[in-house]
Amino acid sequence: FRSIAGALTRWECWRTESQHEDALIAKIFIFEVFNNYSSLFYIAFVRAHIGRVARALGIDAPDSEECTSSDECLHDLELQLGAILFAKAILFKLITVATVRLTRATRLLYNERIVPCVNGLLRRSALHPRAGSPKGASP
Repeated sequence: FRSIAGALTRWECWRTESQHEDALIAKIFIFEVFNNYSSLFYIAFVRAHIGRVARALGIDAPDSEECTSSDECLHDLELQLGAILFAKAILFKLITVATVRLTRATRLLYNERIVPCVNGLLRRSALHPRAGSPKGASP
């Protein structure tokens, strides 16, 4: 959704950078809210009335889609909200832990393998200057 929001904002041709950034932030916010919470809106406001609307339009709607009582819709809403919040919290923690571990592993690899290798090459090049270069000149 970020690429769509960026394309729409560029298409609007804002005059200043701050106007462009404000419009981009607003679009990303709207897209994120819709993407993350549209299921909650559906359960809370649409699902309870889907059977009546379908019958009025002459469409066969599955009975499993309609809430038989307000408690059933409320229970489904609680489960969906819990799943969304739990998944976001767990996903955020996993990404944070993975980022920290990857950064540590990269630094360890750099310090143990790359730095000694580069230092060895520098020492060898200092001991054996290139042929044809004047004495005392650096390579």
